[in-house]
Amino acid sequence: MLVKFLPTYTGGGLGSINYLLNERRKAAGTAKVVKGDENLTRAIIKGIDFKQKTCFGVLSFEEKHDFLDEEQKLKIIKDFERALLGDYMLDRVNVLWVEHSDKNGRLELNFLIPKIDLVTGKSFNSYLAKFDQRRIDLIKRMINDEYSLSSPDDPAREQTISASKKNIGHYQNLEELDKKLHDLVKEGYIKNRDHIIELLNQSGIEVTRSTKKSITVMLPNQKTKNRLKGGIYDANFTGAQGLGELSQSSSRRIREFHNRDIQAECERNRRKLEELVEKRDRFNKRKFRASLSRDNIEPEQEQKMDIGTHSYDSADDRNGGGLDGSRSEAKFGNGLVGAQRLETRTAQRGRDSDALLHSNPSEQGDLRAKRQILHTYENGIEDDDIRRSIARRKRELDADDQERKERTRIAEEDLDRKIRERGNELQQDKMNLIDRMQHLMNDCENKIHESSQAQKERYEKSLESLRKKLISLQEELQNLRVKYDALQMDYEKLKKDVENL
Repeated sequence: MLVKFLPTYTGGGLGSINYLLNERRKAAGTAKVVKGDENLTRAIIKGIDFKQKTCFGVLSFEEKHDFLDEEQKLKIIKDFERALLGDYMLDRVNVLWVEHSDKNGRLELNFLIPKIDLVTGKSFNSYLAKFDQRRIDLIKRMINDEYSLSSPDDPAREQTISASKKNIGHYQNLEELDKKLHDLVKEGYIKNRDHIIELLNQSGIEVTRSTKKSITVMLPNQKTKNRLKGGIYDANFTGAQGLGELSQSSSRRIREFHNRDIQAECERNRRKLEELVEKRDRFNKRKFRASLSRDNIEPEQEQKMDIGTHSYDSADDRNGGGLDGSRSEAKFGNGLVGAQRLETRTAQRGRDSDALLHSNPSEQGDLRAKRQILHTYENGIEDDDIRRSIARRKRELDADDQERKERTRIAEEDLDRKIRERGNELQQDKMNLIDRMQHLMNDCENKIHESSQAQKERYEKSLESLRKKLISLQEELQNLRVKYDALQMDYEKLKKDVENL
């Protein structure tokens, strides 16, 4: 099973539901709602005002639709939803699950999530690859191991050719090229990868890039670049014998994958997933808890805010003079009007100070009251409860900003760590391969010098047997390629249907 999140170039909408439950699939009995309510999901999507309305994805299985019973499917859905959404958002988000079985009977569990928190009405993006892909990878491995499903992580499923299936004729030509190069290796005309690159360039096939594990070619009269990887395209390939050693390396990785301690690995993945889900919940709780805004302030508080905002104008009218003398200029403004108001307030303060020295006590009291109102006007709302609420909201926004920065920092550190670990693994694999090749070469030389004629004959028979096994493995690989082609055609068909929506 693998997980795909399908792009919604226009933000998604009701077209996704129409695709999942179209009349053709319904009539054929290859589409049905497994979990959720179609009408409810439609109503929620219609009510969303945001541009980005839906998250659309699929759990794609290689197994047939009847491989799992209904209870197992619902269990997989439940586990996947928790890994994707976390515990906090499970009951705050609507999810529609639709089962498809029209791809040669294969099981597909499609999910559609309106991008809205039903409690606060805020936009909620359930999947962002930078922050959520680690949880998706973990739950994918756990589900594949628990139900013994085909896994895209299986080294036995690696393919030699990486190319688009849209141009079928082009792909067939690329496949023919791959087959021809393998035949030349078997016949002994090609000794290493440098010979392959030289032969391709002489034949008018441009090699645009080469790495330790692959080469990228562009066929004549074609603009598409395609990658050929592994096997004879590996930088360590040194002839037919080297191909056998690389095949042994691939076989070793396949054995290690299938002989690993699945139970222990599942337990490790489960612990790591729990940590990531808790982290996701902490973020969601901060972002989607009810926040204080002017819309949810009590009417009495809002009235106090309005009185506090405009009380300065009334005081000015009562005392005569004031900042401007007209109510319209008491509002906050920008540009020249704001600058004039600031100068007026500064001059007024000076006049107030002089008046305190040359006025009677009653006039001084009026001026003090006026100064207090001026202070309130310049420094905000007089109500302490509202002021504290605003300060609390500011702290929440600062905490959200800090959380985003922390998530970015952690993601960058994780990426650096993965790059270093991968580099160390590749270096170790390279050293192991070199040691193994050297060891095999030494063994061969010793056997040649020490063995008798009969031993040489037995060795040649053994070598011939290995060649036959290699041919058999190549035939199996060819069969796997055919299956992969069929799967890729199905995927392109699905992608084309989505693009037509």
